[in-house]
Amino acid sequence: DNGINIKDDEVVNIIIESFDEVTFIQMLGRKRINILNAQCVNLYIPMRNSSHYTKKIEQLEDKMKIIRLFYENKNKFEKKTSYNLEKLQGAFYKDYDNELCINETYSYRLVKDMTYYKDCARALNDDCWFFIKEQLRWLGMEHTFDESNLIENVISDREVEALEKFLKDNYEDDSLFTKEVFRETIDEIINNDSKLLDIMNKLDGKHTRDKGQRLYNKLFMKLGFNYRVFSKPKEEKINGKRVKKTYWIIGLEEK
Repeated sequence: DNGINIKDDEVVNIIIESFDEVTFIQMLGRKRINILNAQCVNLYIPMRNSSHYTKKIEQLEDKMKIIRLFYENKNKFEKKTSYNLEKLQGAFYKDYDNELCINETYSYRLVKDMTYYKDCARALNDDCWFFIKEQLRWLGMEHTFDESNLIENVISDREVEALEKFLKDNYEDDSLFTKEVFRETIDEIINNDSKLLDIMNKLDGKHTRDKGQRLYNKLFMKLGFNYRVFSKPKEEKINGKRVKKTYWIIGLEEK
């Protein structure tokens, strides 16, 4: 994806993470092969579920809202963006008179991508193998599809995303949890994926004791999250008496 060509016969394993055909083919093409004496390589491609595309659609809708705001209310647009071109990510440019203009090519691509992502989300609801078959079709290899090639025991992106979303949403809301509620909520997500559960059990030493903050924070760190769970004492009035209670709260990793 960085435009670096790889001319090395010892590179035989290629992993591609892409949503669209053009990027996929460009990435694969970085591995240079002598077509007259073609080398065999192992290509690893991801499965997707509809939630991947739902997330993509939400991101595109946010960009479309900015573009609509530019047309409908320039004052609100300016307050929201401060005309920060870097933040606007290619949707706008300044002409020779230093006037902000819509990048029509970018807008066209947004609409096209939106249609494609919605179609993919619908297709995945009907066939969980759709995206694998789609990538094979890009290579003219759809006839090679075989369910037995699936690499199992890989953590489900859906559960990892659900876990990260829970942490993100409650961090932004400054939510307070009792230890019991926090554990029940997190464990419900973890138990939906056997591989994720295996990781948790290994971190725990396969003990059945109550899970504490340290264990959950080890898991979050293992998954590459910046979120951590901390204790937060709070004084409350119960039956006319002031009582100190300790809650769990989600914060960012302390540097």
